[in-house]
Amino acid sequence: LLTSRSLFRDLDASKSHGPCLQFTHWGSCVRFAPTIFIPRRAEPAQLLAEVTCRVALLRCEYGLVTPDIGDYMYEQLGRVAPVIELPTAGHHPMLDVPLILITALRSLLADWDHSRPLHRPAN
Repeated sequence: LLTSRSLFRDLDASKSHGPCLQFTHWGSCVRFAPTIFIPRRAEPAQLLAEVTCRVALLRCEYGLVTPDIGDYMYEQLGRVAPVIELPTAGHHPMLDVPLILITALRSLLADWDHSRPLHRPAN
């Protein structure tokens, strides 16, 4: 019961914030805070700037990541990550074009051990 209390926060009982859960031994009204499950995230530019491992970007031709977003990510990664566009793919390439996705991954991985990773320029 003590751990479940961390999922709730005290609110002003005079305002309507949804149903009140009364726990008599706590003596206060608490309401469930659904945002407790939403992780705090940094800005995408900050996250991309912190990537230190070798990466590749797979972008779907008709997916949510537009060419401009792909270019932006490429720039933020220091212009060292290969960007591979999956032709005719929508948002879910594993459902839309599984053979194209597998071919792209196999090609990328076949070269991964035989190529030298590029490194970001020092700031």
